[in-house]
Amino acid sequence: WFHLRHVAVVSGHRGIGFTVIQAMPKGAEAVPLDPAKHLTAKCVYVRPDYFATDTWGIDVARRAHGYVGVPYGFLTYLKLAAGAFRMRLTEAWLRRLISTRRDMICSQLADQALADAGHHVFTDGRLPQDVVPAELFDAVMSQPGWFMIPGHPVVGQWTRTDRASSVFARK
Repeated sequence: WFHLRHVAVVSGHRGIGFTVIQAMPKGAEAVPLDPAKHLTAKCVYVRPDYFATDTWGIDVARRAHGYVGVPYGFLTYLKLAAGAFRMRLTEAWLRRLISTRRDMICSQLADQALADAGHHVFTDGRLPQDVVPAELFDAVMSQPGWFMIPGHPVVGQWTRTDRASSVFARK
């Protein structure tokens, strides 16, 4: 799980460029996609097929942009660890804290943006923000869609349209 350290939402339009929306230690940000950083073989891009409409990617990106400025959730790691060990006394407290949206780590931001747009990645009853990067990546990769590893011509395929949105993970 520690090999997948980061996820983000990528949005953009042909001719305008692409933006990476991500939770970072200084707070959630939207930055231009930098090919030197974001289009390397260490990144995997996933474009899920969640909805029957053409607007799902736009909805996810719009929701992710709404979290720009949200502080980074350093304490979330403790919350998620307590949940992983299922400490009964902290379970209700944990669920309340994770669901506040007052602070987020990268996987929480991406998962919450997907949930806000109407798609719950997980079907096991967890809250949308009860996730770490590797869990989110595994769940999204197990669903229908497209993926691409930049610089690798065999394993992936990426479809570019004028309305694009994706989740990417950095190894």
